[in-house]
Amino acid sequence: GPFAGLRLSGAPATVGRGGEHLRFRFAGPGQPRAGGTPALALPLISFGAGKAWESLIAELPGGRAALPELRWDILFQIATNNWRPSNGAPVDPVQLQLLDIRRSDAP
Repeated sequence: GPFAGLRLSGAPATVGRGGEHLRFRFAGPGQPRAGGTPALALPLISFGAGKAWESLIAELPGGRAALPELRWDILFQIATNNWRPSNGAPVDPVQLQLLDIRRSDAP
């Protein structure tokens, strides 16, 4: 599903060996009264996006410092979470996979 005009809740966290994957958290453009945008309650995982994200940040005027002020349009899908930690800890069977992200003011 698509969402537009979102803000990052913080810098994306790196996941996996060498930071190849990223975990994003977003806040909705206008949070509903009932405690947030339900579809954004889970973090979104972006597989293999580490280098592309670093390139995008390098092109931003102001770099990382600009992130809190920017709004983003995203496209994601709901998928089965196949990752199993080596310690056997339970994981949510559902994950949101971030498929695409762009600045809301991008042409």
